[in-house]
Amino acid sequence: PALTKCGAGRVPLGDEDADVEITSAGATWLADLDLILNQTGGGEQLGVNVTRCPAGTAGPGGCTHAFLDTAGADRPWITTAGTTAWVSYHDAGDSTLIRVKRSTDDGKTWSAVGSPIPGQGAATGDATFNNDEGPVVADPGPGALYAVYAAGEPQTKSTSTNFNNIFVARSTDGGKHWTSTLVFHAAPFTGLNNIFPALAVDPVTHVVYASWTDQHGVDVSKSADGGVTWSPAVTVSTIKTTVMPWVAARNGKVDVVYYGSAAASPDDTGAVWNVYDSQFSAGSWTVGKVSKTPNRVGAVCLSGSACVNNTNRELLDLFEVAEDPLTGKAAIIYTDSTIDTWTANGVTKELPEIVLAFEQ
Repeated sequence: PALTKCGAGRVPLGDEDADVEITSAGATWLADLDLILNQTGGGEQLGVNVTRCPAGTAGPGGCTHAFLDTAGADRPWITTAGTTAWVSYHDAGDSTLIRVKRSTDDGKTWSAVGSPIPGQGAATGDATFNNDEGPVVADPGPGALYAVYAAGEPQTKSTSTNFNNIFVARSTDGGKHWTSTLVFHAAPFTGLNNIFPALAVDPVTHVVYASWTDQHGVDVSKSADGGVTWSPAVTVSTIKTTVMPWVAARNGKVDVVYYGSAAASPDDTGAVWNVYDSQFSAGSWTVGKVSKTPNRVGAVCLSGSACVNNTNRELLDLFEVAEDPLTGKAAIIYTDSTIDTWTANGVTKELPEIVLAFEQ
């Protein structure tokens, strides 16, 4: 977005992580992580901005912008229900708290609501300084709000970024108060945060689905009682190595997409990657290959900004799937790093390009 000032001498330098929602009224919302320069001596910071473009907007001039945080943030997610919207993001400072902001007036004003992390007993101990957040998702029917995150354990703090627990937090009062439920537990130092744990609500049945991977199998658990209890996890993938799962559901049909390789790990420089869709329909799971040709050859780094020189991040950290409400078919948008290249300072690099695939 064409942003200039965001308060207190801060100027946006560029965009990073983003998430997009299109409301039932046709408005487009972009939650954007901005790199900000604090001209008063604070150096570079990360902040969260929301851009709102009403239906029929012809250009940037018709959009409005609101900065929700300019003091340090990471990985924003956005969800909407009617004219109410929520944005969740990481406090990138001391605690990795998940912060949630809400607008009840179609994005004109924003205020802080509760966080899924504090006040959760042992779950708080697991997650403080020790979590990766997935998306926040609203169910417009019952009015519930959900957030998924991977968390470690107190004894693994400062020793491992492999988070071995999957939690889903639920709120029934618009995000003011939350209750976190442990959905899945693996042995300590097992990494389930292979960016990112995913979450979806079936808008017809109101069943909630969570998905994640330990790099060698994509698992799915569901809740039919509003996130209170969760089914045993089911492994729905068959390929050896898997990363970046995402899930969508509608009217009982579920699609879980992920990048998969026959290599032993994502670090294999010769790994050949394709896009897969594990689909639940008519009472059973089937696995299909979405990509006609490999979408990447090489290692995949899952450490985000901690990847050395941003190497092996050409798959851009995540991709998504959605269900067409008219046809019931899935649409998948993914990244392909094999199509083209670009050159900077005499060095040729792979160019990430976006592919849109439709279920036939």
